[in-house]
Amino acid sequence: MSWLVDSCVLIDVLDSDSAFAGPSAATIDRLVPGGLFISPVTAIEIAPAFMGDSDKLNHFLWEIGVSISDRWDGTAQRAAQSAWSRHIAAKIGRAHV
Repeated sequence: MSWLVDSCVLIDVLDSDSAFAGPSAATIDRLVPGGLFISPVTAIEIAPAFMGDSDKLNHFLWEIGVSISDRWDGTAQRAAQSAWSRHIAAKIGRAHV
């Protein structure tokens, strides 16, 4: 089963977030054998970390085993929305609704 990686997970790793970088990297490592991808929107969201350089972005994704998907469906969209909601809720210290 392939997994959609949300921008918040990649940003945790890119920013070396003290609380989330380790768990996010571990999750990526654990799920990479099943296939990991990002949506085109996520690629856009994390592009500033590479100053818009697509080659650097693509190299980073290749290094961690993530590809950019050119396909999108409702199931993946709902999963991404749920993951983002849980992440924001955890950051502001309230339970997921």
